[in-house]
Amino acid sequence: MDIRVQVTPDPGRTLRAVRQLRRRRLWFMRLYGATLIALGLIMVAVPSIGLAVLLVAVGAALILLPEVALMRAVRRRARLAEGPTTIEITDERLRSSNPMASTDVAWSALDRVTENDEFWFLRLVSKQVIILPKQHFTPGQQDELAAFLAGRGLAPVKR
Repeated sequence: MDIRVQVTPDPGRTLRAVRQLRRRRLWFMRLYGATLIALGLIMVAVPSIGLAVLLVAVGAALILLPEVALMRAVRRRARLAEGPTTIEITDERLRSSNPMASTDVAWSALDRVTENDEFWFLRLVSKQVIILPKQHFTPGQQDELAAFLAGRGLAPVKR
């Protein structure tokens, strides 16, 4: 197998991918935040208005701060990737390179693969994740990569 694609920097796409990766954690943070806000609003009726305001503020922070942190991280990462990233996939490894950095990953370093309609998420044994946007792969390349991953026992699991 020899697949080569150019991926142009897109902070919006990166933000969508990171949200997908963190969606369960973000969901729990929003749930906890909404619960604290509801508790704070209920407590407005009792004499302890200070505690009610504190609960609403902490709840709002739990909802808003993770999203703000994600957006800042994506903007910071976008500054590091000045030009397009070249992704080369061979039988031995996956190589990702741009003008600022280069990464080689052997297939033995992969733990599992998940996918959705827009991305493949290659999870490494080191708990890192490589995100491959499907839009840059032709349908033939997507089929070839899916077959290769399945042959290695890493068949993508739909999210």
